[in-house]
Amino acid sequence: MKLKGVCVHHDLIPGGAAVPDAMWERIIKELLASGCTEIRTSHNPQAPEFYDYCDQLGMMVMDEYCDKWARQNAGSFYADFDQVWQRT
Repeated sequence: MKLKGVCVHHDLIPGGAAVPDAMWERIIKELLASGCTEIRTSHNPQAPEFYDYCDQLGMMVMDEYCDKWARQNAGSFYADFDQVWQRT
């Protein structure tokens, strides 16, 4: 199966980071209707409600833990990730 996906951050405009459940449901339904089959979470896990809606509606999810880089990239502050990840 060919995945047709989008990258979704934890916030929605104009809702901000406190996204009401109804907004997630609407967004996921609209993405499915447009032919999208997969969402990649952007740089961090989402709220549990997001995953529940994806499961209920049949949307696949690639859950990105973080945007860690193996080497410094354009000033990335993750350059020391391998040394500090257990402290957070």
